[in-house]
Amino acid sequence: MKNFLIILVLVIGGGLAYRAYQAKQMTTGVRVSTPLPPTAPPKKQWTPDDIAKDPQGYLVWSGQQVQAQIAEREKRLNILSASREDIVARQKAMTDKIDEVNNFRTRLQTAYQKAEDEDRWPVRMAGRTFERAKAQDMLNQFQTWLDDRQPLATAYDSSLKKIDDSAAVMQDDLRNLAALQDKLSLDLERVKLNQGMAELDTLRKTETQLASMSAALSKMSEDQAPVLPTATKSSRVDIDSLLK
Repeated sequence: MKNFLIILVLVIGGGLAYRAYQAKQMTTGVRVSTPLPPTAPPKKQWTPDDIAKDPQGYLVWSGQQVQAQIAEREKRLNILSASREDIVARQKAMTDKIDEVNNFRTRLQTAYQKAEDEDRWPVRMAGRTFERAKAQDMLNQFQTWLDDRQPLATAYDSSLKKIDDSAAVMQDDLRNLAALQDKLSLDLERVKLNQGMAELDTLRKTETQLASMSAALSKMSEDQAPVLPTATKSSRVDIDSLLK
């Protein structure tokens, strides 16, 4: 009997201790957090009913889309500008080299012709001595190198024109988007002040214009320049060593 009473006291004491522990946990702020409901995804399309029910929400959403379109075009313009600078630098380097080779070849051609007329070989030019066969071989290599770069010179001009045309289109888009942004701001202000809400057809025209601008942008490539041709015939011509 005595043992039974001892066990009973221990069980009751354990239960009271556990309840005291639970109460302490509650007072110290320990909680099991309830999961928050997922955030609703942003609206991708607005139906006529959606626009009619929430014109203010639609105008705010449209303003965000316009701003995104502006940011994307400004990004593309920066890419085009960097590409243009690179092409201009390469074009200048190639033009300078062509001028250098042309000048050297012209002088060598003049010296070669004079040696032929006077039958006086070898010929000296720019502190160097050339036998007839060597001078003829160099003249041929110079011409091959120059001929191989003529299409590239034309391609540089074509590439720059295409970049400039694309940039002009984007600048025009930016002007149109700025005007659309101003219109949206005015429409939103009218809706907020209840001084005459824009007609549903007018708001839907905004949606159509946004879709058109987005589609036009998706067709544009970040690299608006055509692939420039590479020199092939003169790939084995070490032009720098010939000029030394």
